[in-house]
Amino acid sequence: MVTKQWLRDAPAVTGPRQGIYPAMRRIARDALALGVGSTLPTNMRYLEEHGIVAGTMQRALAALETSGALVVTSRGHLGRVIDGLDVGAAWQASGLPPIRLLFPPSGPPEVDTLSTLISEQLTAHRLPHTVHHARGGIGRLRATQQGEHDFALVSRGVLTQALEPDEAEAVPVRIFGPGTYYAPETLVVVTRDTQDPSSVRTVAIDEESYDHVAFTRAEFPPQEGFRYVPCPFTKVPAMVLRGEVEAGIWHRTATFVPLELTGLSVRQLHRPAAVSAWEALSPAVIVACPIRSELASVLEILNLVDLASRQRAALTRGWEEG
Repeated sequence: MVTKQWLRDAPAVTGPRQGIYPAMRRIARDALALGVGSTLPTNMRYLEEHGIVAGTMQRALAALETSGALVVTSRGHLGRVIDGLDVGAAWQASGLPPIRLLFPPSGPPEVDTLSTLISEQLTAHRLPHTVHHARGGIGRLRATQQGEHDFALVSRGVLTQALEPDEAEAVPVRIFGPGTYYAPETLVVVTRDTQDPSSVRTVAIDEESYDHVAFTRAEFPPQEGFRYVPCPFTKVPAMVLRGEVEAGIWHRTATFVPLELTGLSVRQLHRPAAVSAWEALSPAVIVACPIRSELASVLEILNLVDLASRQRAALTRGWEEG
């Protein structure tokens, strides 16, 4: 009874919230979403939408500047312009959860190198993150589109196939050069050592992979009499060894036993249509969740200028160890 009486007699909580920490979180999130060079919302908007009064706004901005998270310049009626933004410090101040990365399964050296480099960059910027792996580029892309993860690593082929042009324009992405997802050395045709290349007729195809279908149809065009046998692309070498197919395209990974020692041969794609498909589909793409506008600032700070050299070193090291 005492508790109920106290609740009934307590004054209603009205008016704007005065806490500096909620204000810091709100401002930091807005800064991350807007980026350097943009203008923060006005004091009136912060008051109307978040209950932050002008005095609290000033204290929150001062605290963010002291922490190094944010530098703003007042331009009078034009508002406060964001002149500097430390994405890591701003993320910490924003109270946002760790960034969720969704990568392909480990294996191909060029993909593993890019995945590691992204994680290293986030760590260097003091951005908390978790790493998850899942097979299937379209599934990874859809999980990001639906907000289950924040960033997905896919090929450009997946991006092209899964999203309409207008959808793709609305999604924050970083697209890298050809070969950053499928290096020329790793996208290979697998056959048996004893197989006469001119006699190949049955070819493995992963109908659930847009990329694999595109590469296979370009290298082994159906109009020339090739017959396709459904097969997950990861199992192509095994199917060739068992004689279930005569050839198949495989995204090569570092293995304990090189394929060449198992009675298999590998070669690169050579038909012009297949080479063109490789150039179009082989770039790696980092896709951000479209409903998380603050992720655009994270994409901006990723410095991956040494990606090509690191991938080349990983490929060389992988083949030498194999």
